[in-house]
Amino acid sequence: MKNEVGVTSRWHRTWLGAAVLLVTVCLILLTVFSTDRFGQSGATLLVDRVSSVVSPPRPLSEFQLVDSDERPFTARNLVNHWTFIVFGFTYCPDICPSTLAVLTEFREALTRELTAAQDVNIILVTVDPERDTPAILKQYVQHFDPHFMGLSGTDANIRNLANQLGASYEITNRNASEGYTVSHSASLYLIDPQARHYATYVAPLEAASIAQRLSVFKQLYAQTKDGR
Repeated sequence: MKNEVGVTSRWHRTWLGAAVLLVTVCLILLTVFSTDRFGQSGATLLVDRVSSVVSPPRPLSEFQLVDSDERPFTARNLVNHWTFIVFGFTYCPDICPSTLAVLTEFREALTRELTAAQDVNIILVTVDPERDTPAILKQYVQHFDPHFMGLSGTDANIRNLANQLGASYEITNRNASEGYTVSHSASLYLIDPQARHYATYVAPLEAASIAQRLSVFKQLYAQTKDGR
C-alpha cells in the first residue's frame, strides 16, 4: 500500500510539474517583446487572434489635440474612463464606416446593460486634419452615435499619439486631381482609466468580441492595485 501511495504521489508531482512547464512555455511563446521608436521596451501578451494586452500597460505621454467643439483634449481627458481609439478620416470609403458601425453596435449592447456604457468612451482620431475640421468630424461621428467623439489637430500632434499606440498612416496621391487618399491602421486601441495603452484589438472587429474581451480586461484591471 505504501508503495502504491508513493507511486501515485510521484505521478501527481510529475504531472503537475509537466503542466506548469507547459503553461510557462505557452506564456513565453505568447509574449512578444518590442521596442518602439522612442526606445521604450515592453511586452505584448497575445490573448488571442482578436486582442493583445500591453504588459505592463504603457502610460501615454502628453499630447495636444482638439475635440469636435474645438476644446483642448489631452491625456488628462482619458483619466477615469475606458477609451477606445480608432484612427481614420471622414473620406474613408470602407474601413472607417464599417469600424464605426461595429462600435455603434458594441455601444448599444453596453447601453442595454444599464450603466455599462457610462465609463466607456469611443474616439475617432482623424489622420486627415487638412479636410477633417472639428465641425465635419463632429457631424461624421455623431451620425453613428451621439456619444462618439472626434479629435483633430496638427499632423505632428496626431502622429505623436499614433506613434505611442503603434498606429501608422500615410497620405498617398496628394497631387491627384480626384483627391488624395490616406492609408491607415485598422486596429482599435484600448486606453485604461489611468490613461495607459492597455490593449489592442485587430481587424476584423466584431461587437460581441469587443465586449467580451473588455469585460475580461476590466476584471484583470480590478484584480490588481495598479491595473497591471
